[in-house]
Amino acid sequence: YVIGYAPARNHYPYTVTYTYKLQYKKGFAVFPAYNPIPGEKVALAKGEYRIVVPEGTVVRKYCSPLAGEAQLSHGKGTDIYTWTIENYPGYVIEHNMPPRSSLVPVILASPDVFMFDGYAGEQDSWASIGKWQWNLLKGTEQLPQACLADVDKLTAGVHTNLEKVRILYNYLREKTRYVSIQLGIGGFKPFSASWVDKMGYGDCKALSNYMRSLLNAAGIDSYYTVLNDDRPDFYPSYPSFGQTNHAMLAVPMPELRDTLWLECTSPSVPLGYRHRGIAGHQVVLIKDGAGELVRVGSYPDSISSSTLSLEVFLQADGGAHVDARRSETGVMTERWIPYESFGPDQWRSTLTRGSDVQPQNFALGVINNNFQTYDGPGWKPLFEVNYSFDVRSFGRLVSGRMMIPVNPFSKILESQKVERVNPLVISGSYPMDDIIRIHIPDGYKVENIPNDVLLNQGWGSFSSCCNLSDDGKTLVVKQHIQLHSCVESPQAYDGFREFVKSINRSFAASVVLVRSEV
Repeated sequence: YVIGYAPARNHYPYTVTYTYKLQYKKGFAVFPAYNPIPGEKVALAKGEYRIVVPEGTVVRKYCSPLAGEAQLSHGKGTDIYTWTIENYPGYVIEHNMPPRSSLVPVILASPDVFMFDGYAGEQDSWASIGKWQWNLLKGTEQLPQACLADVDKLTAGVHTNLEKVRILYNYLREKTRYVSIQLGIGGFKPFSASWVDKMGYGDCKALSNYMRSLLNAAGIDSYYTVLNDDRPDFYPSYPSFGQTNHAMLAVPMPELRDTLWLECTSPSVPLGYRHRGIAGHQVVLIKDGAGELVRVGSYPDSISSSTLSLEVFLQADGGAHVDARRSETGVMTERWIPYESFGPDQWRSTLTRGSDVQPQNFALGVINNNFQTYDGPGWKPLFEVNYSFDVRSFGRLVSGRMMIPVNPFSKILESQKVERVNPLVISGSYPMDDIIRIHIPDGYKVENIPNDVLLNQGWGSFSSCCNLSDDGKTLVVKQHIQLHSCVESPQAYDGFREFVKSINRSFAASVVLVRSEV
């Protein structure tokens, strides 16, 4: 049950003091996390966290820098760990800021030896945690005869493990769906493969274990894997179950010198692609009766890019027809992975989002991708889409002239006007290019073109140039932007704000057309 309290106060700020106690009946693997700050702009006058355990009990702890270290005292047959946090000022949410976990006091603790729902274990190391998880997996691998017959039929005559994995991954995609159900020890122990086969659904643990069983039936080794898909690193020197929130599957491919990381929760993720929730993350492989801490390989920034190419056929009344082609690679393709489930409205909003014009008569053209063609570690995802639309007022008519925007299709970058509090953090460095060819209508000629712009700062680079074709009929706009991975002090934010303003001014700049003489 949950108890809520809404204080009837007519002034601000006010202070709420509360105390609570948790009791467990079937054991536990971790102590409750102490995270007393519920959101931004909440200060903590005083907080106290106390753990009382039988004397001699080994307690492992992780304390964020703002939480400090525990004070150890002793009672009658007990050890008492006490943390006291005072005068924490709160934090504010800003874009491109450090992770929240580094800005608030957090305390995590767990016993080395534990009992959870009748299963005893240790968590003095990731190997021990893997051993406990290994015991939970025992007896969950059996598949019904009908499913085993399906595996035999689907993989008959298939000579490579890669192709077998591809076939069975598609089988998982077609037969199951994700539903989060965690009963009993369901937070750690997956439902059996036979249960998933019968019901057609399961959570991340159940689906990963089901896929493991399918591969095992085909003679392919794989490893059940646990991780945290929100944080790339586990807290140092603190192995514990409380840090993991997701399960997936690792399939060694020695013939390709690679490992396939299968996202069984969302099998629409292309086979062989390491999405942002796992790329570069530490994970624990459950193998050979123990756990092994490894890191999933991350992609170099160089494989990711986004290019938007547009042909704008301007009309004398200021309207325009636009033919567009978007090409994206690497991590930039992630939003397109579930593209087959998009409806017309979602296609239109996704492809025209951020535009300053009002698209009419949107039409989707050719879609091309390589999502099903993984062939080894050098593979990178590619997505391309062609589409078109009309704009009623691309140009603005003023006294015989037409003002046309240089690039109304690029999303304006964000910056805040108020004084910066947090450091500026930019993750990833991916080039984005816009190439716009504006075909000038008969009866008009170019009178004025914006100057070229070239910016190069620690946090990114930007260039913009506009060139007129020799016959004066086509204006070619090329703009390139690339933010760089960096961590800058709050004091440096003024420079970043000016950088963003300069880019946005280039996006919003206008070309002036004038009626040509007859």
